[in-house]
Amino acid sequence: MIQLSRPPRWIRSISDVPAYDQRMFTAESLISDVFVGLLGAVVIGLGSLALRLIRDFVINRKHPIAGEYASTFEDYVDGQRIVTKATARLSQRGRRIYGPTTMAAGGRTWMLEGRLTKNGRVYGNYESQDLHDDGSGGFFLETKPGKRLEGFWAGYDSANNSVTAGKYKFWPLEKIPAAALGPNELDQALSVLGSELGYKYVSREELASYSQDTDKIALISKDAQGVIGAVTGRIFETVDAFLASLPQDMTNPLRECLPGLDFNKIGFIKSVAVDRSMQGRGIASGLVDAATSKLWSLGATLIVSIGWTDEEGCHIQGVFDAAHFSTKGDIPDFWLQDSLDKGYSCPTCGTPCRCVARIFSKHRRDSAAVAETEPTNMSA
Repeated sequence: MIQLSRPPRWIRSISDVPAYDQRMFTAESLISDVFVGLLGAVVIGLGSLALRLIRDFVINRKHPIAGEYASTFEDYVDGQRIVTKATARLSQRGRRIYGPTTMAAGGRTWMLEGRLTKNGRVYGNYESQDLHDDGSGGFFLETKPGKRLEGFWAGYDSANNSVTAGKYKFWPLEKIPAAALGPNELDQALSVLGSELGYKYVSREELASYSQDTDKIALISKDAQGVIGAVTGRIFETVDAFLASLPQDMTNPLRECLPGLDFNKIGFIKSVAVDRSMQGRGIASGLVDAATSKLWSLGATLIVSIGWTDEEGCHIQGVFDAAHFSTKGDIPDFWLQDSLDKGYSCPTCGTPCRCVARIFSKHRRDSAAVAETEPTNMSA
């Protein structure tokens, strides 16, 4: 008879292992299994993320959307079809396409939120930025050569209390650089400012001082025919000096809108105007951006501007929204007494001016935060 020797320890049954060692063996196995499972999930997750990023990068390279656009859309007023002009500033993050679009007349602003498909189509929704405006709907656009977008929109128009639809078109804006106002452009710039903001609202002597004094700025946009837009502004060393430049009966209402005024060096964008035939092409946005940069360079920590508002809305709202200014409040009859004292005529009200003033502001720290978080176009 063959007698088997005692098997070596390493092949014994786990039943021969002491209970304490069995528990250790089981716990170690469980931890190992959990770790392997988690590691596998992480690898799969990272792989999926990498594939999605690569896919989005390829789509964005093929269909770059981000940029500033002029647009038109069909609308209906009193049963008549009209074509309305607007501007849009679209951002692109992966497949997400989003940004504000603002009508050239009236200043109504909507936020677009859409998705880009692999075939170069953009579909999504829009809704009004005004809490009192129920306008909302959807849109569908196809990319065309030259970064153009064409398609349709449909939705509820709260201004006309109706559901309408029509063609929707976008094309890229050509950036017109802002330049310093020179003596040869003084009269042309004065004509643009006067026709859009009111006769005598800006005098020739005042405009000349904005182009000459070191604490003031005057910038213009030009095309082949001459000046098509202008912006003026200045820096104030003290808050009292800033308040003294405004209608004196409006000091307290303005402080209520801007409670932190006393703790800042104030930059003021006083006037922005674009020739009516050139509106809706992003010229005002370019001028405001240039004026903002110049006022930061002069040491401003807070930039303030005031937009006039009539029954059609605030005409400069979309421009300041796109430039990341905050809306701080409205002040009725802001220019009433000032228009009587100085004799200028409002293009909407005549004399006196009964327009509501809308207060905008932008703090330098907010500007830096926007610069850090602003999404970039992956196609660049």
